[in-house]
Amino acid sequence: MTYEKKVESAIRLIQSVGKKEPVIVAYSGGKDSDVLRTLCQYAGVDYKLVYNSTTIDPPGTISHCQHVGAAIIRPAHTFFELIAKKGLPSLSRRFCCRELKEKFIAPRLLLGVRAAESVKRQKLYTEPTSCFVYNSKCSTDRILPLYNWSDDDVHKFVVEERVFVHPLYYDSDGKFHVERRLGCLGCPLQGDRGKADFLQYPKLLRQWCRSYTHYVSTHKYIEGIYEDILWHIFYSNHGNQKYQQAFHGLFDKPNAKDLLESYFNIDL
Repeated sequence: MTYEKKVESAIRLIQSVGKKEPVIVAYSGGKDSDVLRTLCQYAGVDYKLVYNSTTIDPPGTISHCQHVGAAIIRPAHTFFELIAKKGLPSLSRRFCCRELKEKFIAPRLLLGVRAAESVKRQKLYTEPTSCFVYNSKCSTDRILPLYNWSDDDVHKFVVEERVFVHPLYYDSDGKFHVERRLGCLGCPLQGDRGKADFLQYPKLLRQWCRSYTHYVSTHKYIEGIYEDILWHIFYSNHGNQKYQQAFHGLFDKPNAKDLLESYFNIDL
């Protein structure tokens, strides 16, 4: 399908959804959400942008959401309060996503999700609609006008239509970078387990440690606060075997606190 056909198809889908009632957009503050916001304007429908704050949003995200008129939903508990209560999030313990992002907003939602964003999404999203089930009594029909858009399509639309997007997508020369992704700072689902974010915002790591200290103090299990943080950031993607080889056989076990402080240049 050509770029022009994708734009036309997305607009028609939005118009079909907004015939009888206002369109609710699950707004993320990212480039795809702003493309979707602009397409809603082109479709001529009444729409409302709703943003679920995670409390670890990239700098400028809240102000960007306010600028475009998005309603901001604040969570009952911050991300760090969740760590203090539940421990460290992981690929298999995504309680932060569940409690901060995947909250019921409306029975029908427009999302700027694209299959091209990842291999997993290519398998999940092969149609412009899907259903997300929260529990046995609650679900949401998700409409995905951009599901078949490529990065090149998004880049072309943002540049040609002069879409207002988050400042973090631009470099110092004002060049738009479609490959950049904005998400929760320090997210364990990132390929580097959040290391780049912790290097850029070392105080973020300090808050992780403080919150996790509270969790450890209220639970019998303890490997060691800094040891757990070290495992979480550097080794959890590689499995326990590599961790055991590195610290309990082939090499001397390092002081986890010293290693974290040295790597991220911060006093913990």
